Amino acid sequence: MLSKKHFPSSNTHIAVHFVNGNHKKMSEYSMLHKHNADEINLIVSENSKLKYEIQLDDETYKVTSPSTVFIPKGIRHKAKFISGKGIFVCIILSGKYKSSK
Repeated sequence: MLSKKHFPSSNTHIAVHFVNGNHKKMSEYSMLHKHNADEINLIVSENSKLKYEIQLDDETYKVTSPSTVFIPKGIRHKAKFISGKGIFVCIILSGKYKSSK
């Protein structure tokens, strides 16, 4: 993870999640929340079969890898795993950011 906690001079927060749908039950990546900074989500897999449900405010989208989701600051959002195996990357474009409901 790249964050201010581990790298104090960082201006970006990056979290990489390895997702494997073969495990019993996968929980939602996050509860509905928002940030005071823009966010980018990357959904990638070798076989283009990783699927997520992305909620942005009151709209819900089903996305399949490879996908990129841009989330402007202030937009409430969450990501829910549907199926597949791959990598979910969360990039927050600020080293210092705040989350709220």
